[in-house]
Amino acid sequence: MSHKTRGDISCKVEEILDKIRGWTTENQSRPEASRLLEWIGKRQAGAKAEPLIEMLAWVGREESLRPLGATLLESLRGMTLCDIISIAGRRMIFLLLGVVMARLNDTTLKKNILNPETAYQSLARTVEILQTEIAYSSVPDISAFAESYGCQVKIPEDSIPIVTKQSVHSMEDLVRCEALGPQWHDRLMNNFTILSLMAKRFTLPKLALAGGPFSMAAVLGGVETIAKKTITEPLLVERLLEFCTNVSILAGRGMVAGGADMIYIGDPTSGLLSRKLYERFAAPYVKRVVAALDVPVVLHVCGRTTHIIEQMCATGAQGISVDSAVDLPSIVSRVPRNVAIIGNLDPVGPLLNGTPEETASATKELLDKMRDVPNYMFSAGCTVALETPRENLLAMIETVKNYQ
Repeated sequence: MSHKTRGDISCKVEEILDKIRGWTTENQSRPEASRLLEWIGKRQAGAKAEPLIEMLAWVGREESLRPLGATLLESLRGMTLCDIISIAGRRMIFLLLGVVMARLNDTTLKKNILNPETAYQSLARTVEILQTEIAYSSVPDISAFAESYGCQVKIPEDSIPIVTKQSVHSMEDLVRCEALGPQWHDRLMNNFTILSLMAKRFTLPKLALAGGPFSMAAVLGGVETIAKKTITEPLLVERLLEFCTNVSILAGRGMVAGGADMIYIGDPTSGLLSRKLYERFAAPYVKRVVAALDVPVVLHVCGRTTHIIEQMCATGAQGISVDSAVDLPSIVSRVPRNVAIIGNLDPVGPLLNGTPEETASATKELLDKMRDVPNYMFSAGCTVALETPRENLLAMIETVKNYQ
C-alpha cells in the first residue's frame, strides 16, 4: 500500500466521521448514540473531544455497535499503519499480550495454548480490561510449527513451549520435510479458531502472528547450529529458509483470510546475525512474506538490532518493532517516515517489577524522548511477561492515553 497524501488522509477522516454521523442519525434513540452525538458536536465546534482512536476503539469493543464498527474497520483497512497513526489524535499503543492474557484471565499459559476457547476468553478479557485499540488475536507458539515437522516439544504450565529436539540436521532431513507438504498441527489450527472468535466479537483491528523464516529455521535446526551453518553450509540454510518462507506465507494468508487486519512477524533469532548475514539469510525472506500479505505487517527482531535497522525497513514492513536494548532516538533518522517505529519500554523493568508510579514514570520518560517523532507507536520492547501486575499495565496504558 502506498503512503497517502495529507489530502487523502483528510478525506479518509471525513469518511469515518460521515459513517458515524449516518449511524447516529438512524439510531438516535439508542443509548450509545448520545456519546457519539456529543463527540461529533465537539469536533464540529472545535472543542476538545476524545481522540479519534479512542472513539474508534470504544466502538470496536462494543458488541451493540458491531454494524458501525464493521464499516469503520473497513475504512481503516484502506490505510497504512502510519496513516492510522497520523489520524489517531494521541499516541497509539501496540502491545504483545499473548502471554500476560493468561494471568489476566486467571488461567495457565498451557491451558490457553492447548484450548482455543480458553485462549479466546483470555484474549477477549484482556481487550476489555486494558481497553486496547488493537485486538491481539493469537497465542505465541512457534513450537506447533516445529512439532508439525518432527520436532519434540515440551509445554510448561506457565511459559512458552520449548523445542527439546530438533528435526532438521541434514539435507536429507529437509527433503523429508519438503515431501510432507503443508502440515497443520492441531495447535496451529487453534490460532485460526481463536482469530475467528475474536473477529466475531470485536470490530477492532485484529493482530495475528506469523513466524519469521530465519527463526522458524532455527526452531527446526537449532539456533546455534543454524547460525554456524550460515557459514559452513549456506546452501542448506538457504533451502531451509525457502521452505520456512513458503510455510510462513501460507499461514499468514490463512490468517488474513480468517479475519486478521494486521500481521506481526516475529523473527527474534535473526537479531543474532551480523548485518551482512542478515542481508543474505533474513531480510530477503521476510520481504517475500510481507509482499505476499495484503495487510499491514509489523516486523519484530529481538536484541540489539541497531546494526540492521535499514535492512528491517527495506523488507517492506509498515512497522518495525525493536527491543529495549535499542536506543530509540538514535534510530529515528534511519527509519523512513512511512515506516512506524514501535517500542520499546523494558518489559522486565518497572513494568514487571516496579510500582504503578514507577511504571508511569518510565513510560513518560520514553514518550518524552519520542515526542517529536510522528511515526512513533508506543509498545513494550517485547512480549509482556506473564506475571506483569495488572495495575502496572493499566498505569502504563493510561500514561500513554493521557500524554500531552
